[in-house]
Parts: sequence; structure tokens; C-alpha cells
Amino acid sequence: MHFSRREFLDFTTKASLAGTLGLLACQSKGEGDFVKLLPFINEGDAPLDKVTGEGLSGRLSFNLTRLNKDNLIIPNDEFYIRTRRPDRLGDTSSWEVSIGGLVGTPQRITAKQLKKQSRPMGVYLLECSGNSAFRHYGLLSAANWSGVRIKELLKSIDIDERATQVLVSGFDDHSADAEGSVKGASWVFDLELLKESDAFLATGMNGQTLPDDHGAPVRLLVPNWYGCSCIKWVNEIRLVDEQAPATSQMQEFAGRTHQERGFELAKDFQPAEIDLAAMPVRVEKWEAPQGISYRVIGVKWGQSQRVRDVKLHIYPDGPTLPVTQYLAANDGWSLWQCNWKPTKAAQYELQLKAVNNEIRTRRLDNGYYTRSVDIHEI
Repeated sequence: MHFSRREFLDFTTKASLAGTLGLLACQSKGEGDFVKLLPFINEGDAPLDKVTGEGLSGRLSFNLTRLNKDNLIIPNDEFYIRTRRPDRLGDTSSWEVSIGGLVGTPQRITAKQLKKQSRPMGVYLLECSGNSAFRHYGLLSAANWSGVRIKELLKSIDIDERATQVLVSGFDDHSADAEGSVKGASWVFDLELLKESDAFLATGMNGQTLPDDHGAPVRLLVPNWYGCSCIKWVNEIRLVDEQAPATSQMQEFAGRTHQERGFELAKDFQPAEIDLAAMPVRVEKWEAPQGISYRVIGVKWGQSQRVRDVKLHIYPDGPTLPVTQYLAANDGWSLWQCNWKPTKAAQYELQLKAVNNEIRTRRLDNGYYTRSVDIHEI
């Protein structure tokens, strides 16, 4: 799911109107001088903006505090990484993707052919299903992609009527194991759902050739699904029936993709979709003649990103602030702002919730993206 151009213009127009009206507690500007940025507390010590590890252990956490209305597309060298280029990948100049399984005639398509057929896909966000406070929620980024849609690729394939699912696999041969990660890069999707999702094989990222650590020469991107399902280094697409087993990767990430349990068959797995989500990324201290105040800047993303109404709960004894001021948006995520004037010095927890209780918000419901700050001056 993503914004059409008309929907995006409607969204930003309404956001600008909300800012003009200065609705409720949120506004686009405040008088005074910026003093400092407050650190979030009780989070891990994983580094930001630093590539660490190799292969399955490779990581890069993006520093979300740098987001602003002019910087919602993350440069390739800053975009988060969860698993780096396999050291046994070798030369990819003649890379091919095989298409087989329950098809009339198996086919192979080269990465060069895919790149030639690639078209702009738009801005999409990726989030690692293991994104957490330990890494300051930095396994989250948005980029402008190019590639070939799966439904276009499969148009010329004679697909057997027994084929109800698609197995997408990628190269995953590392010389060393990694603690907490299982080898095996593959995911099984419902065939019609994969087409409807506008999934594509990405060959480009932010106007450049897809980087090595992001799956070059070919990676799968399924809009608004967790990154574990967006297979890197794709080398096989296989049409399969409803008896296809769940892959090792599906089993490994079952808990992190909200599966009730790890089923044996792939057809029993629920889509690894990202629900509506939101969290603070920055808390700013401001000082004016009338006193000290704070600004909470945050992002909103996920399947229901177009649902604009979320609210910021501040615990303990803090207010509930309706989020009505959106500073910027693209198809990946939205940037919002609220003004806050605490009544006492204390440690506070900041948690976002949806206004509409009918929207599925599993991680917001359990406080997954709750962040804490210490306020010393009021």
C-alpha cells in the first residue's frame, strides 16, 4: 500500500492546513531558542551510523534523530543494514534469477535484463522485524527504489493451476555462522497476495545501482512487509502448491512477524505486514521569555500510514496530545511534531496510540516503541 500522487498531495495539503490552524497542542513553530536535544534513556548501547560485523552478523543502525522535513529519503550509505553481503557471493556480473517449479517452461532472466526493464517504483520503507530499543530503533529507513514488479515478470510465465504460492530464495552462503541467526534466505508468499502487494525485484536504490549490502544485484521488496521477507541476492523464484513447507527463515522470524505459532506449512503463516506504527525520534528543549518547553518530533509508518490520527500519551501524569501537525510525508513515512510543557521534573515515557481502535496496531498496543526521557527543567 502506498500513496498515489493525488493522495500524497491531498495528504500534504491537509497537513499544511492543520499547521496553519494551529490545532490543539501541536503546531509547526514555537517562539524561542533551541537549547539542546534530550537523549532517550533505558535503551541499548548499539552504535549508530557505524557498520559492524560481516555476513549474517553485519549491522548498520540509522540515526533517526537526524530526520527532518527535508531529509526523509535515507542515503544508501546510511540506510540500515541487517545482514551484509555474503563473503562467498563472488562475481555477480552474470547473475541470473531462475523461474521454475509449477510452470510450463522454466526460465532464467539475467540481472542485466532486469536492470534494463527496471522502472521507478517510488519511495518505500523497510524495517527489520527485530528492530528494537537495543539499536535505538535504527533498523528502519526509507529509500526511492527502481525495479520490476513481480506481476509483470510473471505475465509471460505459463503457471500451473496447482500453483497457489511463490517461493523466493536468495544466496545465503556465509563462511561463518552468526549467533542468533539461521542460514537460509527464502520466503513463501501467497501468489495473488504477492501480485496485489505491488512487490518488485529491486535493482536500483536512490538513483544508483543497488548496493552490495542491500542485496545487489537483485533483491525482493514487498511494500509494507518486514525486511525479513524482502529477500536479498535473489536467485530463484519457484511456483509451489499449498503443501509447500515453511522455510527456515519464516520459522526463525515467526515470533517477530506476529505469528501465533510456527506452522509447518507456509500457507498457514499470516502475511508479515507492518501495522500502523509511530514513535518519537527526537525530543528538543526550547527556551522562550515565557519559559521552557519541549518539542517531540516523531515518525509514523506502516500499512495504515494514511490514517493520520494518532495520539501521544505521556506517562506518568502527563497529557495526551493529539498528533495533528505533520511536517512532511512520503510513501514511506510521515514526520510529525507536538509541543509539550511538563508540569514537573521527572522521567517520562512517550507512547503513541491510534485514535481509531479498529485499526490493527499490535506493536503500539504492547508499548513496543515506547521511549523514555528525563526532564530536569520545567
